[in-house]
Amino acid sequence: MWEAVIDFINNHGSESPADNVNGTRKTSYMKPEYQPLGELGEIVNYYKDNFGAYDIQMFASLGENGGLGQHTDLDDVLIIGLVGDISYSLYRHNQSKPFVTVDVSPNESLFIPAHNKHQPHCGSFPRATLSLATRKKVAQQDVTYHWKALDENSNTRN
Repeated sequence: MWEAVIDFINNHGSESPADNVNGTRKTSYMKPEYQPLGELGEIVNYYKDNFGAYDIQMFASLGENGGLGQHTDLDDVLIIGLVGDISYSLYRHNQSKPFVTVDVSPNESLFIPAHNKHQPHCGSFPRATLSLATRKKVAQQDVTYHWKALDENSNTRN
C-alpha cells in the first residue's frame, strides 16, 4: 500500500509540490485522469461510485508530528485509514473539549459532517489516510465510525 500512497502523492492535482504541514504530506486533490495503484485504486473507486467522493486528498506521515490541528471542512468528509493508525478528536459546536476520540486503523472509515470541528492525532508511523468530500448521504451502516452515532452514544453516557 505504501508504494501506492507515494505514487498518489507524486501525482496530485496541483503544479506545486504536496504541502508539508508539521511533518505531514498533504496533497491538494486527485487529478480526474489519475488512477491510483492496486488496492488504493479499488478503495478510491468504491467511494467515488457509492458516495460521490470528490476532492480526494492524501495525508501521510513518516514520523512524529503535530498533526493538522483542529479544523472544520466545508463539505461532508469521509476519512479512510490506509497505513498505520490515527485518532480523531470530535467536538460539538462551540465546545473546547472533544465529546469523543476515535482510533481509525487501516480499512476503517470515519464520517464527519460539514462544519464540525475535529482534530487528527497521528498514532503509528508510517501512516496514511484518505480524505474524501462526499456528495451522497453516508448512513451509519456505511462506515466504521459515524459522527451521529458517536454523538448519540456519547450523550447516553453523560
